[in-house]
Amino acid sequence: MDDKAESRTDPQDRNRLNLPALLDLAAARTLCQSLRQRLLGNEPVILDGSGVERVSTPGVQILLAAAAEARTRGLRFQLLAPSPALADAVTDLGLQQNLHDHQI
Repeated sequence: MDDKAESRTDPQDRNRLNLPALLDLAAARTLCQSLRQRLLGNEPVILDGSGVERVSTPGVQILLAAAAEARTRGLRFQLLAPSPALADAVTDLGLQQNLHDHQI
């Protein structure tokens, strides 16, 4: 799997973004840009976390920031099918409640 976030081409889920296998600082920068474009465009954010194999704190921080911004803007933010690695990272950091309201 490519380590960069990429959009799916399914027209029904054009806002769906596949999270990278390695969600670290380098990937967080790219992901941040993609999320910022969607949020500034008032588009819903739908993330597929099924392919995430490793996560670092900056990756989780980007997700939390995007969820908070989506909430502020009244936009949909959804994290679909978080992998065990992603779910564990969120839980280990004690942040499951922060993303729970956003359909983790």
